Amino acid sequence: MSDARGLLPLPARPTDGAPSVDPSARAAELHFRSADEAARRGEYDRAAAEYTYSIQLDPARVEAFARRADILRVLGRSDAAVADYTAYLSARPADPLVLVNRGQLYALAGLHRLAASDFTAALAVKPDDPGVRLSRGQALAKLGESHEALADFTRVIELTPGNAFAHYERGSAFLLTGDPASALADLTRAVQLNPFLWLALLRRADAHTKLGQPDRAVADLTEAIRLDPSNPELYVARAEVSARAKLSTGLEDFDEAVRLDPTNPQWRVRRAGAYLAAGRPERAEEDYNVAVAAAPDSVAWVCARGEARLLMGRLDAALGDYVEAARLAPTSGIAFLGQAMVYVTRGDFSLALPYLERAIALAPQLAEAHYQRARCNARLEQVEEAIEDATQALAISPDAVLPRRLRAEMFLKAGRVEDAYADLAQLINKAPDDPQVYHLRGRLEARRGRTEAALADLTTALRLDPKFTEALAHRAGVYRAMAKHPEALADLTSAVHHDPKYAAEYLVQLGIVRGAKGEFNGAIADFIVALQLDPANKAAQRAKELVVQLRDTHGSPTADSEERDLDRVAAAERRLGGMGDERRSRPWRSTAGADPLPGGMKALGAGSSARTKLPRSGVVGVVLVPEDDDELSVAPTDESTEFTVGRGSGSRPPTVDNADAGGDDLVLDTEHEASGAEEQDERAAPRPRPSPKLKPKSKPKSLSRGGRREAAPASVASSKRTKSEPAPDDEEPMRAPVPPKRETVVAPATVPPKVSPAAAPAAAPATKTAVPPEVAAPKAAPKRRYDDDDEDQSKFRRLINSKRGQQILLPLGFIALSYFIYDTFLSEPSLESAVARGLAAPYPVDPECKFTPDAFMTACTKDNGAGIKKYQERYVEVTGKIKKIGSPNGPIVFETSSPAPALACGLLVPEDAAKMKVGEQVTLQGEVVGINKTTDELVIALCKVQKK
Repeated sequence: MSDARGLLPLPARPTDGAPSVDPSARAAELHFRSADEAARRGEYDRAAAEYTYSIQLDPARVEAFARRADILRVLGRSDAAVADYTAYLSARPADPLVLVNRGQLYALAGLHRLAASDFTAALAVKPDDPGVRLSRGQALAKLGESHEALADFTRVIELTPGNAFAHYERGSAFLLTGDPASALADLTRAVQLNPFLWLALLRRADAHTKLGQPDRAVADLTEAIRLDPSNPELYVARAEVSARAKLSTGLEDFDEAVRLDPTNPQWRVRRAGAYLAAGRPERAEEDYNVAVAAAPDSVAWVCARGEARLLMGRLDAALGDYVEAARLAPTSGIAFLGQAMVYVTRGDFSLALPYLERAIALAPQLAEAHYQRARCNARLEQVEEAIEDATQALAISPDAVLPRRLRAEMFLKAGRVEDAYADLAQLINKAPDDPQVYHLRGRLEARRGRTEAALADLTTALRLDPKFTEALAHRAGVYRAMAKHPEALADLTSAVHHDPKYAAEYLVQLGIVRGAKGEFNGAIADFIVALQLDPANKAAQRAKELVVQLRDTHGSPTADSEERDLDRVAAAERRLGGMGDERRSRPWRSTAGADPLPGGMKALGAGSSARTKLPRSGVVGVVLVPEDDDELSVAPTDESTEFTVGRGSGSRPPTVDNADAGGDDLVLDTEHEASGAEEQDERAAPRPRPSPKLKPKSKPKSLSRGGRREAAPASVASSKRTKSEPAPDDEEPMRAPVPPKRETVVAPATVPPKVSPAAAPAAAPATKTAVPPEVAAPKAAPKRRYDDDDEDQSKFRRLINSKRGQQILLPLGFIALSYFIYDTFLSEPSLESAVARGLAAPYPVDPECKFTPDAFMTACTKDNGAGIKKYQERYVEVTGKIKKIGSPNGPIVFETSSPAPALACGLLVPEDAAKMKVGEQVTLQGEVVGINKTTDELVIALCKVQKK
């Protein structure tokens, strides 16, 4: 019978020294000797059987238990061996050799505490045995008692200084205690003592990695692979070090590890993580499928597959994985966080909140759950709750960038300027290359009225990301607050090129620039169109009111003299320089949000999104000139912020130009070339005009011919200038004195063109004085000839040049001009017809840019995704079957050979989606935007449906 511990009882041995004459004892002795002989010959099964016979015949022979335990250990029957060792030790508990053997079996079984106890008992008998002390140190290290293990390893090194394995173990213990420098020294010594010890190379690679020396770590792992080329663990270790250090993706090493050991799901899981980091979630899903099939109860692997499917945009499949994980582990906070992430990706923030609260209740230290709840509260306009959640996330992970950036934005929204500034100061230290951080601080500085600092931060954000349209719009607002309207117009022009949703603000700024130059009618037209695009735009409404007041006060350019025009421009600059309030310090803030528009970028009419001109059907009355591709920078090279607004119709609009081809400075070209005065044909013009700078000193007398009535003298008012009445055509035209050093070019006589009185510039008061014959009629000038109805034409000319005729024709001219502006810019039929023509016209698609969905995916994803750069911001044509139509009006998802919906097309006219059906063959033309970071889908925006 066995005792309570399951061990065989050992009878007492005879006390006398005489040999036993019991036949059973003699037979037991014979079996014992036969077992020893079989063990020496390597016949372990027979040896085990012979020891068993000996124990059965003589249970008191304890040596047979120890010998049989050794044989069973060799045969791999560890449990039976432990039982035999225990039976032996119950009779002889101080045998160090048996204690060490049993301790090693405990260590192999993972029972490190029992192993350490056996090794300690053995050391009580043999305290300076280096092998036993080394074994106890290994067991203590497995138990996490690294400092006690270090003492044992140090004693072993003192006893055997050339023991490479002792140096290896102590180096590994130093790594566990957080001392990679000491670990590096011990592991280097181990390699020196035994260059073939690949385990020491593997651990030294860990030490190099923790010391920030990834290249040396890769070198050690490469040498270890040379020593043991069939070890998949070494390939995986080198792949992970290379991926973390961004030396390579490591995918080749992962592939080799999977090839060497295809049945081990661990290697597939780790390769799947590398695929996710490389932006290839579809390949990661394949590896996770194999791993989950091998271990369907692994919650971590099911959640990892859900993450891959979430990145692919397969939200329903991802939700299924997270629900399954929650079923397998109802207390897993990761599973509920994953379900919340699915709803966050869909934009259902209120539905995501309960899952986030459940995740936080189950795992309060899950910083990601606090951050995602902060995001949801921010989107739901619950600012204080968002600040609290972001603070909780930072308490758990103080170095996290995203929660701190979100909290800074919420502080800014709540008006807590100092708190926002403190967060942004830390963010710039932690993430100096993040354009979002500089953008936020630029907005903060603008709100504090520090426009120069705001301008510097926003310019830095644009240097880090030249296509950061929101930063362009906000910098335009800062320029507007600084009354630098041409610079603001340049920024808004770039913003509209990247995203047409800023068209309204572009028109507002264009109107301000025109108004500052005195072009009131054009400015009002710009503001009217801006209000049609964005009726809630307060800047457009306010600027329109100011320009109307200026026009009513100072008059229209068509009715004023040059001096009056200068006064009007100066007044416009004063009023529009600060939008009616020169003390205004808070810049304009764009009403457009930073989030991408659903279904891609929406165009105005038929406009495109980047590096293209906006068609007139998109922005009525505005034609954008494409910008240079040169990068914008902080300030002009001369560090000057002064800008002079050009005046008059002869000045051209400011352009963005790079003064230095090798530099990055932003230079606004504001110097206008002086256009030469056009020489007028004195004989073709209806009436020559004197220079406005030449004022008559006295009131001249009017002339008469042929007994006709003398014209009344023109009145000159001192307070307000009025138009002079032109002389009849048959009278001798009056000519002003010729300025010095100017020659009059006489052209052949032609019929004078008809000029609308409303469109002609106002003439200065004319005077009738006697002119010398040599000045009035040059000899080379031919005489004017008339047709047979010369008399009728003379009457008509006298009528239109009379005061009565101008009183009739001027109002008619203004009416015609108003109708032209309305018909061109404001009339609905013209706008709709232009939009219809733009929608019907195909995009200019190159022949090489016409694909099937699979061909387009292959072209864009080759070279690890670098192929998409070739087609970025180009027009393409894709013909294929519809797999899915987003609700309710797009986007359209094409069928591809990949199981993921990887090609999405946003429609220019969303209503076209209602005319399509799933499975229908369609051809779409649009502009390639890029990869949606949320769903990893390839996006083609502004798509037109081409009829076949």
